[in-house]
Amino acid sequence: MFLGGFGAHRFYMNRPVTGIFYLFFFWTFIPALIAFFEALSLAFFWNDEEFRRHVNDPRVVAPNSAADDLGKLAALFEKNLVTKEEYEAKKAILLQRIT
Repeated sequence: MFLGGFGAHRFYMNRPVTGIFYLFFFWTFIPALIAFFEALSLAFFWNDEEFRRHVNDPRVVAPNSAADDLGKLAALFEKNLVTKEEYEAKKAILLQRIT
């Protein structure tokens, strides 16, 4: 909260471009005023889920675990959407990722 006028929170929230603008214009106190109102809105109007959704880049997808991929592969095999050979080959690759 004390570094909001310098744009430190913008870098933390993965918004480096606006953080740089804050750094360039901190001497005008305009970024400090904006940061103050941002802090108020975060404190009173955002819940944790909204904050996480806003801070985390939605384009970055967490990688699936090999166990999840094995489950999906097994489901495809049970539905006869992949052959036994394809299943065994992919399964061997996924098991190597686990160990």
